[in-house]
Amino acid sequence: MKHFALLCLLMALLLCSSLGCFDINVPSTEDLPSFIKPNSSTHDDASGNSQKLVVNTFKAEPSTIGAGEGAKLSWSVTGATTVVIDQGIGKVDPSGEAMVYPSSTTTYRLSAENAGNTAVVTTTITVTATSPQPSSGLPVIHLFTAQPDSIQTGESSTLTWNVSDATSVVITPAITGQPDPLPPAGSAPVSPSQTTSYTLTAENAAGVLQANATITVHVPLDWSGTWKTDWGKMELTQKGNHVSGTIAWDEGIIDGIVSGDEFRGTWSKKPSYLPPDDAGDVKLTIAPDYMSISGQWRYGSSGDWYESFSGKRLSP
Repeated sequence: MKHFALLCLLMALLLCSSLGCFDINVPSTEDLPSFIKPNSSTHDDASGNSQKLVVNTFKAEPSTIGAGEGAKLSWSVTGATTVVIDQGIGKVDPSGEAMVYPSSTTTYRLSAENAGNTAVVTTTITVTATSPQPSSGLPVIHLFTAQPDSIQTGESSTLTWNVSDATSVVITPAITGQPDPLPPAGSAPVSPSQTTSYTLTAENAAGVLQANATITVHVPLDWSGTWKTDWGKMELTQKGNHVSGTIAWDEGIIDGIVSGDEFRGTWSKKPSYLPPDDAGDVKLTIAPDYMSISGQWRYGSSGDWYESFSGKRLSP
């Protein structure tokens, strides 16, 4: 009897629905509880913020090169916890670039991941065969550069080279930490203490070919010595572009970096040697004759500057 009553109720519901007695609304996925929604392209991080995984760009420039030439891979990814590029490059930062020198047409794959998603994109570098050289078979130096080619003492530059058809590649002066002979393509940092011309020598059975790259080193002006200033005697020492010393006023200390005729640094004094009352910034300019200085100082790292820091060289 109970089953018969349920059957009658079901038939009545179906009849009413077909006649439009009432509407049956089906909820959209937006109305569903989160645990039964379909997968999306975002995930929540530890703070509850939604993180979308997006590969903004992954490209090679140029995308077509000749044998022995190089190309630059560049990429930008947001919302990723891990970014990896294959072909031996490995784990990289979310944004960056790298020079590559494929010997044949190569496809590079970038894989990005976060807690809930994975994105994979590829870019291809096409390597074309070079035309036979109507030469005597000497090595080919495709690239030999220094970037930047102008630095201050203590700074560094990067030598980059790319050579083909050579049995030996050597750079002089020798680069510390690099094998001898060098690989046909590569890069290495150098920190010459004076203006230096580097010579790349590529050699094979047919002969020798050379190229040069010069790095100009700007030696900072000499700030070392004894100075008579508004704040008493100041003793400065200099190593490269780093200058430090003492000031007579409250056993003060000064420390900073010089670039050209300008000094940027900090001062501090007794009793605490700490801001806001006993430390701050200082900026000075040395005169063309190197015999006087003038500049400004302030409390802490913000606020008004005071025009009361000047001095004359006593020695050397």
